[in-house]
Amino acid sequence: MKVKINKRTEIIEEFEVELPHYYKYDFDREFPTMLYGKIEHNKHTSIQVNRLSGEIKYTFEVEDYNSIESKGFDSWFKPEYKSNSEEFGIELKNAKDFINGL
Repeated sequence: MKVKINKRTEIIEEFEVELPHYYKYDFDREFPTMLYGKIEHNKHTSIQVNRLSGEIKYTFEVEDYNSIESKGFDSWFKPEYKSNSEEFGIELKNAKDFINGL
Protein backbone atom coordinates (compact mmCIF):
# COMPACT_ATOMS: atom_id res chain seq x y z
CA MET A 1 0.00 0.00 0.00
CA LYS A 2 1.27 3.45 -0.87
CA VAL A 3 0.34 6.55 1.08
CA LYS A 4 1.04 10.14 0.08
CA ILE A 5 2.47 12.34 2.79
CA ASN A 6 2.48 16.10 2.46
CA LYS A 7 5.90 17.44 3.46
CA ARG A 8 6.50 21.12 3.95
CA THR A 9 9.85 22.80 3.99
CA GLU A 10 10.30 25.59 6.50
CA ILE A 11 11.96 28.65 5.04
CA ILE A 12 13.91 30.73 7.51
CA GLU A 13 14.76 34.24 6.46
CA GLU A 14 17.12 36.45 8.42
CA PHE A 15 16.75 40.23 8.26
CA GLU A 16 17.57 43.35 10.23
CA VAL A 17 14.83 44.97 12.32
CA GLU A 18 14.63 48.26 14.13
CA LEU A 19 13.57 48.27 17.75
CA PRO A 20 11.27 49.30 19.21
CA HIS A 21 8.90 47.57 16.81
CA TYR A 22 5.16 48.25 16.99
CA TYR A 23 2.46 45.86 15.84
CA LYS A 24 -1.30 45.47 15.96
CA TYR A 25 -3.68 42.60 15.37
CA ASP A 26 -7.42 42.83 14.76
CA PHE A 27 -9.40 39.91 16.20
CA ASP A 28 -12.53 41.41 14.57
CA ARG A 29 -13.37 38.23 12.70
CA GLU A 30 -13.82 36.42 16.01
CA PHE A 31 -14.07 39.08 18.71
CA PRO A 32 -14.32 42.89 18.87
CA THR A 33 -10.74 42.99 20.13
CA MET A 34 -7.52 44.71 19.07
CA LEU A 35 -4.05 43.82 20.25
CA TYR A 36 -1.33 46.48 20.22
CA GLY A 37 2.26 45.60 20.99
CA LYS A 38 5.71 47.03 21.38
CA ILE A 39 8.86 44.93 21.12
CA GLU A 40 11.98 46.49 22.60
CA HIS A 41 15.40 45.06 23.45
CA ASN A 42 14.57 42.30 25.95
CA LYS A 43 11.10 43.72 26.79
CA HIS A 44 7.65 43.09 25.26
CA THR A 45 4.56 45.14 26.09
CA SER A 46 1.06 44.39 24.85
CA ILE A 47 -2.30 46.08 25.30
CA GLN A 48 -5.43 44.13 24.47
CA VAL A 49 -8.53 46.28 23.97
CA ASN A 50 -11.84 44.46 24.06
CA ARG A 51 -14.97 46.40 23.10
CA LEU A 52 -17.92 44.13 23.76
CA SER A 53 -21.55 45.17 24.28
CA GLY A 54 -20.67 48.78 25.04
CA GLU A 55 -18.04 47.82 27.62
CA ILE A 56 -14.32 48.34 27.24
CA LYS A 57 -11.82 45.99 28.86
CA TYR A 58 -8.04 46.43 28.83
CA THR A 59 -5.46 43.73 29.43
CA PHE A 60 -1.80 44.67 29.86
CA GLU A 61 1.19 42.38 29.64
CA VAL A 62 4.81 43.36 30.14
CA GLU A 63 7.47 40.69 30.02
CA ASP A 64 11.21 40.37 29.73
CA TYR A 65 12.65 38.01 27.15
CA ASN A 66 16.03 36.78 25.92
CA SER A 67 15.19 35.85 22.33
CA ILE A 68 12.57 37.21 19.94
CA GLU A 69 12.41 33.87 18.14
CA SER A 70 12.10 31.66 21.21
CA LYS A 71 9.15 33.71 22.49
CA GLY A 72 7.42 33.64 19.10
CA PHE A 73 7.53 37.41 18.67
CA ASP A 74 9.11 37.06 15.23
CA SER A 75 5.65 36.62 13.67
CA TRP A 76 4.77 40.23 14.65
CA PHE A 77 7.33 41.52 12.13
CA LYS A 78 5.15 40.53 9.16
CA PRO A 79 3.96 43.55 7.13
CA GLU A 80 0.27 42.91 7.83
CA TYR A 81 0.83 43.56 11.56
CA LYS A 82 2.84 46.78 11.13
CA SER A 83 1.88 49.64 13.42
CA ASN A 84 3.63 52.70 14.82
CA SER A 85 4.38 54.51 18.05
CA GLU A 86 1.44 56.89 17.55
CA GLU A 87 -1.17 54.11 17.43
CA PHE A 88 0.39 52.34 20.39
CA GLY A 89 0.64 55.64 22.30
CA ILE A 90 -3.04 56.48 21.70
CA GLU A 91 -4.18 53.12 23.10
CA LEU A 92 -1.78 53.38 26.01
CA LYS A 93 -3.14 56.86 26.83
CA ASN A 94 -6.75 55.63 26.50
CA ALA A 95 -6.01 52.76 28.85
CA LYS A 96 -4.31 55.04 31.38
CA ASP A 97 -7.25 57.47 31.23
CA PHE A 98 -9.60 54.54 31.79
CA ILE A 99 -7.63 53.39 34.84
CA ASN A 100 -7.39 56.93 36.25
CA GLY A 101 -11.17 57.30 35.88
CA LEU A 102 -11.87 54.37 38.21
